Amino acid sequence: MKIIKHGLLIALLSTSVSVYADSRYSAISDIEDEPLFGDDFRSRVGIQGFYLPRYSGASSYEGVPFPLIDVSWKNVLFVNSLRGLGAQYRFDNLYFGAVLNYDWGRDESDDSHLDGMGDVDGTAEGGGFIGYQLGNWRLEVDAMHAIGDSGYDGLEGKVALANIQKFMDDRLIITASVQSSFADHNYMQAYYGVTSEQSITSGYAQYSPSAGFYKAGGTLAAVYSLTPSIAVNGVVGYERLLDHASDSPIVQTGNQYRLGVGISYQF
Repeated sequence: MKIIKHGLLIALLSTSVSVYADSRYSAISDIEDEPLFGDDFRSRVGIQGFYLPRYSGASSYEGVPFPLIDVSWKNVLFVNSLRGLGAQYRFDNLYFGAVLNYDWGRDESDDSHLDGMGDVDGTAEGGGFIGYQLGNWRLEVDAMHAIGDSGYDGLEGKVALANIQKFMDDRLIITASVQSSFADHNYMQAYYGVTSEQSITSGYAQYSPSAGFYKAGGTLAAVYSLTPSIAVNGVVGYERLLDHASDSPIVQTGNQYRLGVGISYQF
């Protein structure tokens, strides 16, 4: 299976401002084990294991390992294996930034229910995020657009609200969040639509989904610092495909779950 975008996001996890998560999850953290803007230089590496649907809408699941790389400089520039390459700026409680990333697409071979649908090619993508943090609460909106005409050739984004709580002298951080994702017609057609050609080769009825909010859900995640450098984490999440996504002929179930566990080392 190709890893789904930022995410799995994003989706699912990484430390710092990003997540140890499904690549469809944005800059807002499922897990945050340190301040959003910390020291001049910060780096962390690790490994994360995910248990995820084989594709968006699948009823079957598989385990996926993913390397974690998270480097930031002067609280502005960052490179993250899930979030991508970007820059961010903070003004009081408001923060915003720009990011380049890569959508890995979807393979027909990911699941037998995709037979005849062909691949959704991977593509570079660019976009930005803006958020507001007040105490333990954070509200964020992000949006990404494909660069070029390959892959989904459209726009996808998310609105998320998170609450972050710290315990045991900040060694344990628990984050609860809710989010809803939106996309334009091109994105929806690539991942949930069935063209006339695909209808012939797959046997599914032709289907053209509309733009709008297409999934919503929540996440509960935790990170525990074993030492000042070593941390372990876990995450459980649920999303429900909505409206035109859930009505797609390729969607076996609108209920989508995810689990993740990992370990990381901060230099």
